[in-house]
Amino acid sequence: MKGIHSGQSIRWLIAAGLAASVLGCGGGGGGGDDTSPGPGAGSDLPALADYLLFNRYDFAAGQANSIVAVPRADPSAAGVTLTDNYDDLLIAHRALTDAAGSMNGAVATAGVIYFQPAARGAGRWQRISFADAAPQSVPVSSETAAPCADSYRRPVLLERRLTDERTFFVLYALAGSDGRCFTDDDAFKLIDYQADGAAQPVFLAGVRAVLGAIYRADGNLDGLLAMQDADLVYISKLSSFDDRHVLATGLGSAVVLSSGADEFHNDGQAFVVVRTTDGQAGIHAVRAGGQYSSTLYAAASADSTFASRADAQNLYVAEQYQVTLPSTATQPVTHLIRLSLAGNTQASPIHTFIGHGLAVTGVTEHNVVLSGSGPDAIGFDAIYPKAPAPGDTLKRFEGFVAYATASRLYMGGAVGNDASGDPLGGAIEADENGLALAKYPHGQWFGLRHQRAAAFPQDQRRPVDGALLVQAQSEDKGSGRRADASLYFARPDRPLAAFRSADGSSFTVSYRDVVLFEDSGASTELAGFDDGDISSINFELMALDFANMRALRITSTAGIGEYPVY
Repeated sequence: MKGIHSGQSIRWLIAAGLAASVLGCGGGGGGGDDTSPGPGAGSDLPALADYLLFNRYDFAAGQANSIVAVPRADPSAAGVTLTDNYDDLLIAHRALTDAAGSMNGAVATAGVIYFQPAARGAGRWQRISFADAAPQSVPVSSETAAPCADSYRRPVLLERRLTDERTFFVLYALAGSDGRCFTDDDAFKLIDYQADGAAQPVFLAGVRAVLGAIYRADGNLDGLLAMQDADLVYISKLSSFDDRHVLATGLGSAVVLSSGADEFHNDGQAFVVVRTTDGQAGIHAVRAGGQYSSTLYAAASADSTFASRADAQNLYVAEQYQVTLPSTATQPVTHLIRLSLAGNTQASPIHTFIGHGLAVTGVTEHNVVLSGSGPDAIGFDAIYPKAPAPGDTLKRFEGFVAYATASRLYMGGAVGNDASGDPLGGAIEADENGLALAKYPHGQWFGLRHQRAAAFPQDQRRPVDGALLVQAQSEDKGSGRRADASLYFARPDRPLAAFRSADGSSFTVSYRDVVLFEDSGASTELAGFDDGDISSINFELMALDFANMRALRITSTAGIGEYPVY
């Protein structure tokens, strides 16, 4: 695959969804003593324009970066350049509510906040609000030090109240006294999204890692989970962040498991793996108010790794570790367990896989999707029943699972043979047990479309409407270039729907191996696609109108790569 460069990281830099682990590794206190939404909150939400954003990388100009906004209602309109030479970009999203206050509307973009290093400009945090009549950069806080950031750990934008962008704040880390980022002496700070240029950041004294956040059912932030020295603490005073409710002591580290959206958008509770300084590890639940459970699952090894996915009722966790055999060789072991989302109940074992190193990568209505390797050391994807009957075994697939939903597995693999008798690759739509329902030669899945937006846009439990499919008529084996590729929306039990141009004609693209698409729940979405030229590194943009099944190519720029901002 051609290099995407730093554009890859933009996909998860959003406020209400894909925020990655913040800048660190990792008895019950009574949190929730300060439920105020924070500075600037009120009942009269400002008017909010609805924009699509994309990154523009001008490689000929030394990879100069800029952010461009176009109206969602007319994505073909001339874009407005919002930033040049930005560094860490964060997007403030607001979940729109209906008349009853339910968070099921589309997610709209409120603005951007980013740090611009002194070598490139202001050396300050800058904010651009789309509610302003004329968008312009405004300094935010007096902070001049650049935040710690790499491909996996970035500043995070959080919401005191999900539906009010004026309550947002940026959480970031600075290098400590050792002068290096991502060590235990990093300094964690907060900046209010609406702060002026003279406001002092809030310093989280003593905190060495911020692990996650928990929200209440009303959409208000309840508190932050953090490590302070060897303690797991809960911070719930959202105006000053100066309280510390100690949940557990004597810990070496802690990490929040994925149980819905991401670790910073836990709905009512979070599941935490804690590791003690004396070599013990286990899973605990932390609920709104800082309620800390007893050990729900004791790890088999202090060195175990965990991967998890949730459905509406349970969290499914794979614990993977190594055991030493009499021959002194080692082999992997994986315990598959189930934790109820309903209460503080002990984990239920599902199965132990000897000789297998597996991770949970998805769930269907009746199965857990697993990925890893077995005694033959060959990687594979597989399914195993959530409630196995005697005689049930791990079902391995020849292909791989790109996406899993309650009723479907969207897979890639061999769909037949070509004229030479060689395996022909493509996309496979299968039922939850892996039975192929449709095969698409030269096809590839590139994202899921959900039935509705949600308070947490990346919540893995949202009902899925279908998947985006790109299918070419042919493929050059030497370059991997697929020509005359059409875009389709594949929905369960419905005819395959093709995207067409505005005049109703067929819409096609040429691409090699990538389409960038992330569903935000709106009727029109931006997608990026490789332009198909193996000699270049260009990505171009298209707008996808799911309501009318229309596609529009927005950019065609040689030497410039353009990627959606998600």
